[in-house]
Formats: sequence, C-alpha cells, structure tokens
Amino acid sequence: MYKLKEELREKLKEPLDVLLEGGESEIIEKIKKEVVGAKNLISVGDHVSKSLYENKIKVGVYILDNKIKRMKIEPLQIETKHTFHLKNEPGTINPSAFELIKKAIELGDSKIIVDGEEDLLVLPAISVAPENSKVLYGQPDKGVVVVNVNKQKKEEIEKILEEMRPTY
Repeated sequence: MYKLKEELREKLKEPLDVLLEGGESEIIEKIKKEVVGAKNLISVGDHVSKSLYENKIKVGVYILDNKIKRMKIEPLQIETKHTFHLKNEPGTINPSAFELIKKAIELGDSKIIVDGEEDLLVLPAISVAPENSKVLYGQPDKGVVVVNVNKQKKEEIEKILEEMRPTY
C-alpha cells in the first residue's frame, strides 16, 4: 500500500500541471482547447467527471468515488461499456490500482468506482497512461487541472510514488 506522508501532503495540494480557472462554462471551453488531440482522457473525481460527461467531452476513463469534497453524493449516471470496482483507503494508493487503471485505459469507455477515496489515483493514472494522454482532476475551490502526460511528468510522478512506497 502506498501511503501519503505528511511532507508530501502540501506538495500535492499544488496543481500537478495546468490549472484552468474561471466559471464552470469558461473552464469547460478551456478544457475543450486543452484536450484537442489527446491520445486518452482520464478524469479523476466526481465533479470534474460530471461536467465533462454533461458537456459531451469524450473521456476514456472516469475514476469516481461518489463524493464531492468528501461529502457523499448520489452515484453519477455516467454510462460506459466497462465498469470496475476498486477499494482504496483515504490517503493511500492500492497497488492494484495501477493495473486496473491501465486495463481501463486499454479498453476505453470505462469507469472505475472507488470504495474509499479516489484523490491520489491521479498519480497511478499519470504513471500508466500513454504519453500524449491528459489526466484531469478538480482543484478544490480553484478549477480543473489538466496534466499533460509525457516522459518528464511520468518521471516526476515516479519520484512522488517512490516517496509513498512502504518501507519494510
């Protein structure tokens, strides 16, 4: 199990890449421009996923936990061909998330319903996504972050994951 260490908590509150700010419709227009030509789109979080789905922005993988700002919500009615389930405790990354996200990306038109918390699953999503993919997630009270997956970003994420790895 990967665990969020206290010294990483502040670092991960900062956007991992491009922060899109503004009103909801303004952000959606910015997202449309940002994702042109992306190999895959992966959306992490219920609020951003709902907005993308409702605005017909084609997402390959949705990662949801039926919560917004840690508050339980009605499960989103996002229709996909494939649905997966993953148990992931808050402040952790279940090691099986890597293979599951990879499989969902390969199949496309998928959603992963997380029992627990999906916030940190942005990291394995970036780690396993092919280059030229985009991973989107909400930055609470600020906007949406669009992570451009490339070699440099993957290396940056691997360093963070290394710090979270369990030491025996």
